[in-house]
Amino acid sequence: MIEDYITSRLEPQILYYEKRSALFRREHNALSILTLFLMASIPFLTLLLELSSGVRFAIAAVGIATSILSAILYFHNARELWKSYQETAQALYAEKEKYLYSAGAYQTFDSQAEKDARFVETCEAIISRIEQ
Repeated sequence: MIEDYITSRLEPQILYYEKRSALFRREHNALSILTLFLMASIPFLTLLLELSSGVRFAIAAVGIATSILSAILYFHNARELWKSYQETAQALYAEKEKYLYSAGAYQTFDSQAEKDARFVETCEAIISRIEQ
């Protein structure tokens, strides 16, 4: 029974949280690098003001894009989501290892049924914590 829980519920959850963490990490890093690149291009564009009047519009557009990307980074919370999903995956993995090796709280149970129940309760508490 506990093997079914591990293979059908716990391991897919760990994989899900790892994938979501990687997705949010890539999203955060891409937006951060793009924002940095755009912000760094503004001083260079100001050097080109004498060449064309259209450069002013380019500078304004880059400034607007930078502001929008900064707001997206701030409000979307990709960094916080990345860290939260990563911590959840690690917590579930650690709980599984403690259970499998009867470490920590799992070494004190008298019966396998109590140990299994505690394991499922703990894992579900970790999962529900992030879903709130």
